[in-house]
Parts: sequence; C-alpha cells; structure tokens
Amino acid sequence: LTNPAFKEQLKNFYNSNFPGNEKFDEYWLKNINKDAKNAPAVSLKKMDGSTFSSSTNKGKWILIDFWGTWCVPCRKEHPDLEKFYKNVTSERSDKITLLTVACADKEDRVSAYMSQFKYSFPVAMADEKIEEAFNIKGYPSKILISPQGKYLLVPFGVDWVEFIKKYADL
Repeated sequence: LTNPAFKEQLKNFYNSNFPGNEKFDEYWLKNINKDAKNAPAVSLKKMDGSTFSSSTNKGKWILIDFWGTWCVPCRKEHPDLEKFYKNVTSERSDKITLLTVACADKEDRVSAYMSQFKYSFPVAMADEKIEEAFNIKGYPSKILISPQGKYLLVPFGVDWVEFIKKYADL
C-alpha cells in the first residue's frame, strides 16, 4: 500500500480473492489513510494574491511541493511540475489540486524566476510554520494529502509524477 507501483497487482489480487467485499478503490483509500498522519490545516497567500486553503479543497487530493529558487534539484524538476500542473491538475481539478511553497527565499526572486521560465504553477511563500508542520527536512519535498485529510511524503528519488498518478488514480 505504500508503493503504488504494485497497485494494479494488488487490485487484481483483491478483486479475484474478495469479490463480495467493498470496491478496491474504497479499500485502497481506507487502508492508506489508516497509516497516514493527519494533515495540518494549510492556509497561505499565493503570489497572485489569492489564498490557498486546504479546507476549501477538502475532498480532493492536494499536492504540496516545497522548493526554492536556490535549490538545483528543485529547478531541475520544475519543467515536469509545470507539465503536471497544466496537464493533470488542470484537467482533473475536481480530483486534485497543487500548491507549491517557495522556502527560504525572497518574493522578488521567486517572481523573477517564475517570469524568466514562464512557469504558471501556483506559488505561495513559506511562512514560519508550514515546513515545521509537515516536518520538511530537505528540498524538493512533496506532500500528498488524501481527500480524507491524511498525508504522506512522496519518496525522494522516485518518478513522482507516476507515483502521484497511480496513488491518486489520476
């Protein structure tokens, strides 16, 4: 249940061996939420002036990406993050939303960076609390919050796009 690469095999096994039980998707969600931590409430002002709130996105998957303009691995994955934002979160906005959080950075630097590379994914500046609330220790870090308000850390070094797509059935 922690590695969505095996999700299809688990689904086939489950459906073959437990045909009268709850649907696999319900089983999957119930069991990943069982071991996940409760997500703290998130409310941050985005750079476009609007506010991102986890409470207004309840019932959806929420992907939060922690990054900085100074972080080389973060910058390397931003083209994929932009594609994910345009192709997945835009097309499946009923199912998932994205917030990126610029950490240990200055708003003018982040704004210049976003303009330079023509990125459109939503960005909020980190406050004093959000990194601590999710126990962020390195960058980039991605947190995936389930529709039920539980969260997990997306493992570093995996194909995070495929991980999230499989985990959340996107």
